[in-house]
Amino acid sequence: MTDPMRLTHVHGEWLLARDLRDAPMLPARRLAQHQIAAHHTWGCSAGLDLRYARGRLTVTPGCGIDRCGRIAVLDHVFTTTLAKGTDTAVVLVLCGDGPRATVRLRDAARVHDLDIRLGKVDSTGAVVVGDGDRDWLRRPGPARQVAGTVARGAPATGNSSLWKVHVTLTAHRFPSPPAVIAFVAGPPERSSTTGTTVDVTVLKSSGFDLVVRHSVPVRAAPPRTVVLTAPHALSWIALLPAERPSLPNP
Repeated sequence: MTDPMRLTHVHGEWLLARDLRDAPMLPARRLAQHQIAAHHTWGCSAGLDLRYARGRLTVTPGCGIDRCGRIAVLDHVFTTTLAKGTDTAVVLVLCGDGPRATVRLRDAARVHDLDIRLGKVDSTGAVVVGDGDRDWLRRPGPARQVAGTVARGAPATGNSSLWKVHVTLTAHRFPSPPAVIAFVAGPPERSSTTGTTVDVTVLKSSGFDLVVRHSVPVRAAPPRTVVLTAPHALSWIALLPAERPSLPNP
């Protein structure tokens, strides 16, 4: 199957002006794929500082990466007049496929999927660049993150060497199964235990099982006993990446 984003040349062909215009887009698309696949991050990379004083809004030059991995560059100081009274989101938007970008002002509740949020000027004129009003490149890309702890004494099944508990995610309404990591949050039940592992199994959007295995030296292993409650606490973190927004038609 031919890749629609790659030019396939044949000997003796005629090239149109459109073909030559499309060719420079290929490296940019490949770089965007690298940003998404390898780094899983987006937002402000350098510069793009937001300042507001005496009714004048200023954004310094800088660069960032949008949610599709495309590089956005603001190569000049952006200034405009902004009146107080409403919460205004200041965002960076690509011009075409970039890397040239421009600053846009939006209603704080109407930020678009492909916007790189630089911050917010609230109704009093204060600049807000925390608590989700600014996207930072050093953070993972947009994702839903949920964490919890299975308390000691929670219902469990198995024996003293291998037991499992179930974690329910129904209340979070995940559209698909998240990525989950889990670890022991308490001391082992017996001092003879030399190691404990926690595996995530039967992973679904509605929940998952945590299977706990204890390693004990053969000579020190006591008889296995039935487990009905968790001997110690377990902690877990579930992470579901946000869907990648679709690119606008060229």
